[in-house]
Amino acid sequence: MDPATELVARNTTFAKSFAYAGRTAAPDLGTVIVTCVDPRVDPAHTLGIRVGEAAVIRTVGGRVSERVLDDLALYAHFIGPATDELTVLVVHHTECGAARLADPDVREAATSAGISPQRLEEIASADPSDSVGADVERIVRARRLSPSARIGGYVYDVSDGTISEVVSPTEA
Repeated sequence: MDPATELVARNTTFAKSFAYAGRTAAPDLGTVIVTCVDPRVDPAHTLGIRVGEAAVIRTVGGRVSERVLDDLALYAHFIGPATDELTVLVVHHTECGAARLADPDVREAATSAGISPQRLEEIASADPSDSVGADVERIVRARRLSPSARIGGYVYDVSDGTISEVVSPTEA
């Protein structure tokens, strides 16, 4: 069975016991998680998040780009009053492919594929603790969320499944 057919079949099973009608877009835990697209880093599994508990923004390297800042600001605007209690967790991980972008040869190959050097610079992450700290700071400096929003940063270890706090969630 091809992947699309298999996933649609899984949805049929999910839909048979669907119990989420009428929910709003505001997450039950008042949380947005920014993390990597790496399939080993699925917050539904790594953090035990259930449907409706948190919004998730996934991007290469889990990096906070201008586009992610836009998404955070738009989401906060759309969920309205719930933003007064908003927590944003930036979660990077060990063994991230974005670390390879520190290598000039890899960067050159990516540039030849049409990716701008500026975008590659945004994504490159040799140390997840450093990059998560920088991304938390970028959200805070952007001042696009409510001053009461709490921003924190974590590193997920793909070798043992643990998560470590790098930046404690504090008000922006």
